[in-house]
Amino acid sequence: MRIAFVTFEYPPNINGGAGVYADNLVKSLAKLGNEVTVYVPSIGTESSVEELNGVVVKRVRQRFKGVPGWINYCLNLAKGLERLHAKDGIDIVHLNGLGFFAFRDRVNGPPYISTAHHLSGETARKGELRIIDRLLDMQGENGFIVPFMERQGIRMVDRYLAVSEQSKEGLKCLYGRPENRIDVVWHGVDGSRAPIGPQDRETIRTRMQLPEGQLLLFVGRVDDPRKNLLGLIRAMASLPRELDAKLLVVGSGSNAKAKSLAREMNLDERIFFMGRVSPEDLWSTYLVADGLVCVSWQEGFGLTIIEALCAGCPVISTEVGVAPDLQGRLEKVVPVNDEEALAEAISVLFKRKGRPKVAEVVIPYELSWERCAMETVAGYEKAIDQKHQANSAKFGEGSAISFNENN
Repeated sequence: MRIAFVTFEYPPNINGGAGVYADNLVKSLAKLGNEVTVYVPSIGTESSVEELNGVVVKRVRQRFKGVPGWINYCLNLAKGLERLHAKDGIDIVHLNGLGFFAFRDRVNGPPYISTAHHLSGETARKGELRIIDRLLDMQGENGFIVPFMERQGIRMVDRYLAVSEQSKEGLKCLYGRPENRIDVVWHGVDGSRAPIGPQDRETIRTRMQLPEGQLLLFVGRVDDPRKNLLGLIRAMASLPRELDAKLLVVGSGSNAKAKSLAREMNLDERIFFMGRVSPEDLWSTYLVADGLVCVSWQEGFGLTIIEALCAGCPVISTEVGVAPDLQGRLEKVVPVNDEEALAEAISVLFKRKGRPKVAEVVIPYELSWERCAMETVAGYEKAIDQKHQANSAKFGEGSAISFNENN
């Protein structure tokens, strides 16, 4: 299948989960024998074409003077993809996200499918932001422009891939998308940088110079309010001292507010900020930790949850992203912003007998990128067939509309 994968993030510039998704999914689609071309905004002022991991990557420069870069990129690209489709060059366009806006030819153009990560339209509501907060972040997803563009862009798509049941519900309830046009496809786990075979957890602790005692792990951007590190610190303060619980904080961003709160609650010696770590060291933290806590109030998926599971690390999570889908595999799923329930779940976990001395990273098929790619291709096939049927119904089987016979 010939796939045009359109994204705002792609290596070497990855800022979050959408970029990780793009990188791993595209490589997996190519391994299955698909012809994938990635379209991403140019890092510089000129367009360029390169091959990266067996995939053609086209970096697109801005063409329309005076038009903001985000809209510029979308408008410039859509017509080019339609021209390629007319030359029998594209089977489907995959948009990595919902905030793409363009004028498209629904009849002669290619079918479009889009991945719904977290919905920007829900961010301001769940964050209980004031109008002034949204005005100050006018061009960010907490403002007004991004949710508006998301709402407009969502209408140009034929089919959707939701990364969790929660994302699917958001598409249905917030944007009124029909259920029969949404497929739930989980992310996968990339274990290429994980250690091979059983690992002694005490050896890891010694090598990484980690403190004694039971280790709780937080992974995420430390100054992102949605990740709610401050809420976790407050929950830590209510844990019984005899549990001797320590918190490892892994992630980029300013830790000034978190450190200030830790001092205020006399937790200075129990919270350790590691900053951003390498993929190898991240796997080591999953292997050595006695539990991972995802305390976010909004997640599209929550990749750290399934990474921890693959390392045998018990997981406590709020009701976000994929967590409700995995309730039977998680230690506990607690309500968002319920610090008392969170503290109780951590206490129950740490009062039990700890993890085995040896741990290993094992990625089952249902949590692999190969499975994700296979299910994504199935979604492509549905979108192509759906568009073919819509055109046939509208114009009749004898219509002169050009449509790729391979579809």
